[in-house]
Amino acid sequence: MVIANSPSAETGSFVEPAVHREPARLAGFLFWFTATVLAIVVPLGLVLGAVFVSSWGIPLPIYVAIP
Repeated sequence: MVIANSPSAETGSFVEPAVHREPARLAGFLFWFTATVLAIVVPLGLVLGAVFVSSWGIPLPIYVAIP
């Protein structure tokens, strides 16, 4: 029996995922910054904008209650 010294397809598939590099710090920062803006700033802006517009006496399709 002869053993060939060539890499097989199975060995390559185990090695490939470990070679990928981590995302840059800027990309991580932009992800969290965008998530924060979408989760906090946008809804708060919509509510405050609805309160401001409703102060003009324009009826809105949503009900905004200020505690």
